[in-house]
Amino acid sequence: MKKLFQLVLLTASMTFAAISIDGNSTTYGCTYSPSFRLYNSGSTIGKGFKIYAYFSNYDLNPLYDLEEYATAATNMRVQKTGNHIYRVVMDFANSTIPANSYFPASVTRFFTVKTRNNSTSRCWEPYPWRARFGDIVVENASGQVIYGRHPGNSSRIGILVPANSGSLCPSGKVDVTIRLDAEDHENRTKIVSGNKSPKGIEIKDGGLKFTYCSYISPNPPRVPYDYAVLKLDDNCPIGTYNFKRHHDTEDHDNHNYASGSYWPNVVTDNANIEYCLVPRDLSSNIVYPFSSNFGIFASYASGSILHSEILFDDEDTNNENYWTWYSMSTTMQNRAKVIMSGTTNTTYHVVKWNGGSLLKSAETEIASKPISADNMVVVNKPVPATLKGINRSTVAVELQSQGNVEVSVVDIHGSVVAKIAENNLKPGVHQIHWNSANVPNGFYVVSVKQNGMVSAKNVILK
Repeated sequence: MKKLFQLVLLTASMTFAAISIDGNSTTYGCTYSPSFRLYNSGSTIGKGFKIYAYFSNYDLNPLYDLEEYATAATNMRVQKTGNHIYRVVMDFANSTIPANSYFPASVTRFFTVKTRNNSTSRCWEPYPWRARFGDIVVENASGQVIYGRHPGNSSRIGILVPANSGSLCPSGKVDVTIRLDAEDHENRTKIVSGNKSPKGIEIKDGGLKFTYCSYISPNPPRVPYDYAVLKLDDNCPIGTYNFKRHHDTEDHDNHNYASGSYWPNVVTDNANIEYCLVPRDLSSNIVYPFSSNFGIFASYASGSILHSEILFDDEDTNNENYWTWYSMSTTMQNRAKVIMSGTTNTTYHVVKWNGGSLLKSAETEIASKPISADNMVVVNKPVPATLKGINRSTVAVELQSQGNVEVSVVDIHGSVVAKIAENNLKPGVHQIHWNSANVPNGFYVVSVKQNGMVSAKNVILK
């Protein structure tokens, strides 16, 4: 079996410039200090371009000490752009980036931001706003974005991922960990029914641990059933519903904790956990909203979707658990309670993908077959053309018979972001060229259709 080709991180917002970035987006202690360089594979970027580095900090009154290392920058400053979103603005008024060149020549530390609270002197670690270099934005002298995207209508959400699988996250690591310490006396926390290995949830040492990847989404993909994700922003994405669970957790010898960029959730002796409910769309052609690597909160099961029901035994003495539904109607509240319910204790329902294509097939039922990066998914017989590999310039497909071929790259919203067609190809392996300049890094389904038959693979474009 051949592994998919390694893909280069590349985002191009304009036809005249194509920027990629390599290096490290690093936090340590009370500082945010990314080291990176830009590579311009398009035409020359003229004087006056700007680089923005976004980060999050959740202290109410933080102060920032900015140490400048990018000597070519004529101006550098920290700006607040949202409730907890900040950015360092670097103005390169006298610099250019010639075509096919790096800026600077080697990976370089551009700045260090140190944060502290003026009244308490407490240190709060800032976090890069997005996954890896999604926190970096580059504008040309006209103010046009030529790399990245400024935080705007998109909202940050958390999706469940196994604790040892952080490399599958867009950031390359687990972004958020939340552990709730259950009742110590006659603790009944357990998987009540269904699949015994839900993704992103671990029952250990008398508690319940959740691990999440963060994802920026203007509108999470909708599927034919309701599901919920962790809220990690000022607002839930447009079209979703915000609700909160207050856990009155173990009061004696409490061991709640949280790590990562988990605001607006609050985890102290008790916990306030915020969620976004994504309403179902019965006409959706997506049968699972994210990559098969991830889990979601939902009460649903099928041949390819495994369901788990989990009981969390909250503090039983003077229990003060409650739900906050904000502006949700009674109907939507009841739909959310199918996924998460309880008064003195809390029941969670989660699901994970177990095989087949993530998209509905118009030709036939989806095969119930485990999927991996090296395992194709066949949705009809005889064997259709198959995806052998993909990089930013070439898609490799193998044909078993002669005919026309159509390759589609579909994002997690179900939108086709690229379509490549070749006519009258003979049996064998073919290298088909495609333009990926406007396809950002992320999770995709690549399908290959030939003679009415379809195969598909999940891929991660980096």
